[in-house]
Amino acid sequence: MIMPNADYKEFLAELDQILSGVESTLDSDDRRRAALALWTVGKKVYEYSQEEGLTVKQVADDLGVPAGTMQKYVQVHNFHRVMIILHF
Repeated sequence: MIMPNADYKEFLAELDQILSGVESTLDSDDRRRAALALWTVGKKVYEYSQEEGLTVKQVADDLGVPAGTMQKYVQVHNFHRVMIILHF
């Protein structure tokens, strides 16, 4: 675990809020909103890890999410980012 600063704590709180919203979204059968939320988490984790030099596993551990699950969110983001680039 890294020594969290205020920005990192805010980042983790934002991710936690998004992930909490996914649970309620899945209960309402709005799968597209859930998929967008998980893509957003993957995007934020990817960008933050690139900027700060953290691994996805470190962020996942600090958030209390299985590292493999968080890696899947990041992979989904990266896959769709590449597909968008290739489309244009």
